[in-house]
Amino acid sequence: TSSSGMNGKSSVERIHSPLEPVQSFHSIPLHDILHLKDLFETRQTIFPLTGSTHAASIFDVRKNLMAFSEDIGRHNAFDKAIGALIRTDKTREAFLAVLSSRLSYEMVQKAGKLAVEILCGFSGPTSMAVAMAEQLNITLIGFLRENSMSIYTHPERILNS
Repeated sequence: TSSSGMNGKSSVERIHSPLEPVQSFHSIPLHDILHLKDLFETRQTIFPLTGSTHAASIFDVRKNLMAFSEDIGRHNAFDKAIGALIRTDKTREAFLAVLSSRLSYEMVQKAGKLAVEILCGFSGPTSMAVAMAEQLNITLIGFLRENSMSIYTHPERILNS
């Protein structure tokens, strides 16, 4: 559960008020998301040894890995991956992010600032994350597993082929 002290719709609106909804629209086959999850897991080098790190990866629309980071903190992992895109001036190419963590509103907010169209996590989203993803036009996917996932918002981007 989140201990941010934020609650209710007005809080969600206040948190992301300067953020604009994602304008771009690209689709991706469901099996490609599962493949990107597998690629994500092969990049994790610390987690298999310790079981105690989080990771984040960001892919472009061609499904190329643009950034990957592993850290003890879930926010740090995502921030480092975003930072790698900022350093290389490739933030506009970000399309899909995979996180090993749960999907809190802060993670959706970061994805929104990056204009990521699809945000995937290994765990579930908070209710505020779902509300924010809906308003920001982000496809939010939780419980990403070997052969399954739960799509919470904007499923039209996911092709079921």
